[in-house]
Amino acid sequence: MARGLADAYFAIGLADIQEGLYESGLENLEQALKLIGDRQAAFMLGRILRKHGRRLLFLKRPQEGIRYLEKSD
Repeated sequence: MARGLADAYFAIGLADIQEGLYESGLENLEQALKLIGDRQAAFMLGRILRKHGRRLLFLKRPQEGIRYLEKSD
């Protein structure tokens, strides 16, 4: 159940980002991260962390963005 909700938040976050709603998109990506937590979803976790990191770089928050990108590997 949590994986499905995380997928939904991830998709909503990407849609928000495509619409230019970057802060809202980041909030939805963060919610997806919370739902994944320590579960066995490495691929999805990496995707979320990469998207989150890139958006933070785009929003001129490079130090935070780099931390997320490093976690994604």
